[in-house]
Amino acid sequence: MSDAQWQQYLNIQIFATNWRKYIPETAPRDKDVFRNDMQFLEYVDLKYNDPKSGNPVIIYLLSDNSKYAKRSPELKKLLNRIRRPTKIILITEEPLKIHSIRAINDKAFNHLQISVYRHETFNIIVPNWSLCYPHRIMQHDEINRLLNNELYGYLINLPKIQVNDAQCIWIGAEVGDVIEIKH
Repeated sequence: MSDAQWQQYLNIQIFATNWRKYIPETAPRDKDVFRNDMQFLEYVDLKYNDPKSGNPVIIYLLSDNSKYAKRSPELKKLLNRIRRPTKIILITEEPLKIHSIRAINDKAFNHLQISVYRHETFNIIVPNWSLCYPHRIMQHDEINRLLNNELYGYLINLPKIQVNDAQCIWIGAEVGDVIEIKH
């Protein structure tokens, strides 16, 4: 376990509580417990509740060489423990292999909303970084006002941003959202 992973763990807690507005269900681990979990379990889980949907949220920070990121049967075992509708966020060092992607898209996991992010997204608190302009998701009435009163254009003509952009991940943007970027 490196100090970089400890910092990622701390940043994930800020991401979940301050940016996604999740309510923590478990207390944060101290550095020694974190180190032991990363060494022996090969992951650390953070449990939250999403006040918007009322569903639980589990964030798995996988260690650099975690078997869960490399072998799909291990990932299936981890996900099979979850029975109720849950939002799952997997944070891995490397992109998941095709077999793991197929495993999480299996019908057995239809009750799970799974997102996969990379460690590097949580190396810093992206929205607070000096080189990032503030991003926010626009409301429906703001979008209508923008398109009809200011731009006189269509939604399809707006510039696109990738859903896996670090800012989009931090603010919780999804496909179809319109993002305002302030200079």
